[in-house]
Amino acid sequence: MPRIVVPVLLVLVGALTGCAADAPTSAEGDTDTAVVSSECGPSTDPAVLTAVTLTDDADGLAIAWATAGTASRETVLWSVVVQDAAYEAAYQIGVKVTGGATTAFVFDQLDYTQENLTASPEITDGGAAVVVPWEALPGLETGTIEWRGALNVDGTDVAVCPLPGDDLLDPAKAALDRE
Repeated sequence: MPRIVVPVLLVLVGALTGCAADAPTSAEGDTDTAVVSSECGPSTDPAVLTAVTLTDDADGLAIAWATAGTASRETVLWSVVVQDAAYEAAYQIGVKVTGGATTAFVFDQLDYTQENLTASPEITDGGAAVVVPWEALPGLETGTIEWRGALNVDGTDVAVCPLPGDDLLDPAKAALDRE
């Protein structure tokens, strides 16, 4: 049962905050790069999450969160939960700013372990971005990656995307095809 706690919490937060999302879009780049993005809608906070983009390239999984209203906040967590379709590999990837200190991490949702990344995330007034090496995401090397993004400000989830859908135990997810 603990394996569905984070996705269910993200779904409940999304349902309560009224985050609206368009259907995820996907575009193919060259043969080494796949990109998928999901737009998000209104937030219950002045800080808003407008889009989350995942890019598969040779360096790793690149994630970018487009936000507004986060620059003056004490604590901001940009996160994405990624998993394979069979839920044999699942991770929360996050970039957290607290009091000016920045941490990027990968939390393994099945082993309950966290690895702080040595890669420095990029933080701007327009959001955050980080590249996670594939070595930090075992089990996601091939196939389809299902994912959901979130923005947490001062300890409260204010937006998720895409929309969770009608089934709280099986929320809607965007997909990045690595095959």
